[in-house]
Amino acid sequence: MTCAPSHHIPERETRGRPKANIDWKYVEELLEAGCSGAEIAGSLHINPQTIYDRCVTDHNMLFVDYSAQFYLKGDSLLKVQQYKKALGLTEAGDNTQLIWLGKTRLKQIDPSQGNSNNAQKITVEVKGNGLASGIEVSTSTLSNTDNQGTK
Repeated sequence: MTCAPSHHIPERETRGRPKANIDWKYVEELLEAGCSGAEIAGSLHINPQTIYDRCVTDHNMLFVDYSAQFYLKGDSLLKVQQYKKALGLTEAGDNTQLIWLGKTRLKQIDPSQGNSNNAQKITVEVKGNGLASGIEVSTSTLSNTDNQGTK
């Protein structure tokens, strides 16, 4: 007795979307520059969920953990560049850009602009029943800093 010929369906050759090609070295470079997963996915023309899923598949870790490594490496590279520039060890880098990135990304502040620990004296004059007296009040300004940690 003969069996009917079976039809072989090739696995993933004709069904579904082809697997996205992700250049992880390029992804690492963008992470160092401070790009988000969604921004990176956009530059690769893929869905952000694809990069998150593939990170688990390709690197056996969540994208948030993977990206933190390279984002922090970018922070350290900025600090090294600022350090070299401050010591005159390099001419590379734009001073204005290094200052801006320091303030925005590295949360560096100019102490003269953040007057958070200096007490201020305020004189209040109280008038009532024809009597006037001066009262001196000491206050301190509190700084609203981001104590919630980094990304």
